[in-house]
Amino acid sequence: MRLRRPNVGVVVAAVAIAVAVADFWKVLIGRIPLPMDVVESFPAWAGVPGRLTARHHGEMGDLVTQNYPFRAFTATTVRHGHLPLWQPHLLAGYPWVGALQWGVFSPSSLPYYVLSTPTAWALSYILRLSLAAVFMTLFCRRLGAATAPAIVAGLAFGGGGYVLAWSGWPIADIAVWVPAVLLGIDVLRERPNRRPIVLTALAVAAVILGGHPQTVFYAGLLAGAFAVHRAIGWGLEPARRSATRGRFLIATLSAAALGAGLSALQVLPGIEWLGRLHRNANLVYRDRHPIGAIAGLVSRDVSHQPNGAGIALPNGALYLGMLVVVGSALALLWRSRGDVAFFATVTIASGCVAFGVPPFFSIANHLPLVKAVPNGRMTFFMCVGLPVLASLGITAAMDRAGRRSGPAPRRAQWAAWALGVVGTTMLLVLLVRRSRGPVSSLASVLHGPAASICFAGLAALLLAPAVLRRLPRAVTACAIVLLAAVDLITFGNAAFPSVTRAEIFRRAPILDALRLRTADGGRVAVVDSALPPNIGMMYGFDSGDGYEEISADLGRFLSGLVAGGQQVSFTSAGLVAHPDRRLDMLAIRYIVTSDYNAGRDTLASQPSRFRQVAEADHTQVFENLHALPRAWLVPAAGAREVVGIDAAVAAVRAPSFDPASEVVVDGHLPTLDDRHPTALPPVITSEGNGTVRMKIRVDGAAVVVVGQQWFPGWTAQVDGRRAPVLRVDGVLQGVALGTGSHEIVLRYQPSSFRRGLAISIIALVAALILFWAPRRWRGASAAFPKIGPA
Repeated sequence: MRLRRPNVGVVVAAVAIAVAVADFWKVLIGRIPLPMDVVESFPAWAGVPGRLTARHHGEMGDLVTQNYPFRAFTATTVRHGHLPLWQPHLLAGYPWVGALQWGVFSPSSLPYYVLSTPTAWALSYILRLSLAAVFMTLFCRRLGAATAPAIVAGLAFGGGGYVLAWSGWPIADIAVWVPAVLLGIDVLRERPNRRPIVLTALAVAAVILGGHPQTVFYAGLLAGAFAVHRAIGWGLEPARRSATRGRFLIATLSAAALGAGLSALQVLPGIEWLGRLHRNANLVYRDRHPIGAIAGLVSRDVSHQPNGAGIALPNGALYLGMLVVVGSALALLWRSRGDVAFFATVTIASGCVAFGVPPFFSIANHLPLVKAVPNGRMTFFMCVGLPVLASLGITAAMDRAGRRSGPAPRRAQWAAWALGVVGTTMLLVLLVRRSRGPVSSLASVLHGPAASICFAGLAALLLAPAVLRRLPRAVTACAIVLLAAVDLITFGNAAFPSVTRAEIFRRAPILDALRLRTADGGRVAVVDSALPPNIGMMYGFDSGDGYEEISADLGRFLSGLVAGGQQVSFTSAGLVAHPDRRLDMLAIRYIVTSDYNAGRDTLASQPSRFRQVAEADHTQVFENLHALPRAWLVPAAGAREVVGIDAAVAAVRAPSFDPASEVVVDGHLPTLDDRHPTALPPVITSEGNGTVRMKIRVDGAAVVVVGQQWFPGWTAQVDGRRAPVLRVDGVLQGVALGTGSHEIVLRYQPSSFRRGLAISIIALVAALILFWAPRRWRGASAAFPKIGPA
């Protein structure tokens, strides 16, 4: 009885999942890959039993200060039946869907909406690596690589370098889908028909919805360049080259447009938010790795920051497995020179930019858009190009070894192999020269230079032409897959520390005190890094600061109170040096300090403004005695009209400005029934995600000021009738009221989201029609034949 050959797709998926599970096997016993030691290294957790001590790993602070808390917020909001359009817990509120990089509608967010956040977070690591490996494998197969070398490329892309190092960040969630986009483009060259257009558009939409603008930009550059490469049709006869070029370009542009349309519900609010960010449009990053960091291609150390070779992680993580490093030179043997030239050019050019090699680096610093993103992360292109080259090269070497060839082809094979070995050796010498520190444990042995040399030797031996000629093809295929799997598993399984569910954001005494005190809605600010940023999201209180991109207007408003940069981080020196009421207007009632720096003594020097009300574990809480509530009334007689944010900020920064009796309105103040002064009646406020409800009795014309950030898209209803939302005091919201009792409802309903949602619905309907259209509607296949596997 003859055994049936297993389906290639099943084999690829099985290998990818096996490697992913081997990398993150602790997930199967209930542990969560999360560096909670970053949080518990702060003094506020000194009294927590079994406190986690600092562990060796790459720079992963963002995982616990942004990525996990933001995922938890989005998931909780959706599970409560709301769209997470607005973020009310940080920065006095800001548009959440417009923040882009947290991928509200990304496929990577879907598990969080049906599973608990810890479970979804843990499983996403396995899913991410598996998808990346499968898509890259299928793409390399499409280019003509044999199954085993294609699997090696898939494992290298998903289990090493860029994707593994950035797991947990939106960056990796986008990178996963890039090979799928390239695969779709290549299919469209052969069949520029409706179903391939739709499938490619879905991959494009997954990239865009991933959110991280820089990585989306890089993905677009790579996909666009590959589409141009395919349109040129290197290696084809002129007649066949132009036969379907027009149809291919139309199909590719249609897929890109359809993908952009599917993601419009997130893109349009994102464009609106990006236009208001606190960024200099002419900023040139000039970001690059030192040239010696190219040793990251052979450095297996992911347990230190910087690692044993002085390479910064995760930015400098480049390890793709030794088979890829040695085998990429064998691409010189591949029959399709055009594909080799394209991916080699992409790899070399991006590497020169990432490592500051002239003239590429200088050119990048003068290109629009390219100059405004961190060029050091262009290693992404290397982590795509090198696995592709290796898969084609190893396939060519295996094919040549299986044929009886003359001396010239045999010499070419030895020459290509020697080039790979020499290049790898040079990298290993650089690694050894840069490495430092003793090898004192098995983990150190597996991630030190000795392991790199060992795997490089095995890869060079296995790919040697003499060995390939003697081994049966099936044995060679199994051997290279096994070597790649062992290489990448032993590299990746120590990348992320793990904790139990009970250790995720454990309670701390000072945070319990804060949660009780902020029950009335008062916000919290952390000064001088006394606590991790954004920590209030996980402990039940709102913050006036935040580690997140901020609007240019908020940056102007808080100038002098915060440290420089594109986030809000208050300093005790700034608060004391500026006695104006800006802090009070943001409803920041409590301020957290630490006696590990000068924060406590600095605030204590102004007892008329700040009073200490709690202390635990070298961490203190001060009450801001002049803080205003989340909403308050100002008599209409105290309203003053100004034009522009600069005039408004200048007015509120004046020490004599009293926000309880004065309000600065940017623009025109609506005519009110009565402008007589009024007392300040109580305001009852009920807040939800993107909604504020108030019941107010006003004894005279007034403006109710809401202490949250103004942004286009907020609407107001007063007693069921629409009213304008005023921009007051520079960055806050206000509603003008006449005499009487009123019910006010403020809602965040941005027109950018409504327009984007409409476009996405239309695009989705179009995609469904195109995909399920009857066969007679579909166009004929193109003249370009599929390039079969070697």
